[in-house]
Amino acid sequence: MASGAPGSVDPMGSSGVGDPGLRWTTRSGLRLKHSVRLGRDVARFGVQQRLWWFLPLIIVLMLLALAVTTTTTAVPVAVYTLF
Repeated sequence: MASGAPGSVDPMGSSGVGDPGLRWTTRSGLRLKHSVRLGRDVARFGVQQRLWWFLPLIIVLMLLALAVTTTTTAVPVAVYTLF
């Protein structure tokens, strides 16, 4: 296939989300968009399957992940005391 043909794959990977030429704002925007879509799909799954215990579990895990990744001085100390 020719390089510019529809459906062709560039062996160098110069196009797409993993492209190092994309600005960080574009990459972070795509990552945020994907995260929102994933969260919406997980919530929709929990509601459709009547897994009401599933949604609070996901929320608690997200809050714990947020607390662990936060770099302020108060939160890591508070998280350390939980374990």
